[in-house]
Amino acid sequence: MEKAIASGVDANLFRPTPDGKSAQIKLIPHGDMYICPCFNPETSECTIYSIRPLDCQIYPFALMYNQEQTQVVLGVDMICPYGEAEIQAAAFQHYIDYIADYLESDPVVETVAASWQLIGPYQDTVVIVRTLEKLTSARMKNRY
Repeated sequence: MEKAIASGVDANLFRPTPDGKSAQIKLIPHGDMYICPCFNPETSECTIYSIRPLDCQIYPFALMYNQEQTQVVLGVDMICPYGEAEIQAAAFQHYIDYIADYLESDPVVETVAASWQLIGPYQDTVVIVRTLEKLTSARMKNRY
């Protein structure tokens, strides 16, 4: 958040997470959906691309809980036309492996463990493609 504000993003566009350890950007209406205020839909460009947050770095993937809130999972957002069109392609399957390995790496697990709010809630428009075992294990150890 600090980097985004330093680059000119309005601080009022962020809301603190319930744990107070980070912040989430407030999405804005755009047609029949909501988009990040740092995304320009006319150019398909992000105004903070070089400092974008984790969830933007991995999109159309989503780091989230399963519906029962018992596992941390990797999903593909079917609202994204690319994700919907490519989810069955072999190259996309390799990309799933790559993103899952990245999210299960020790540095990312440590980053997420420092702010569990980085894991989003279950979304019914997201197809779960992988259970993230290391993140699930770490989260369940620190649940209460």
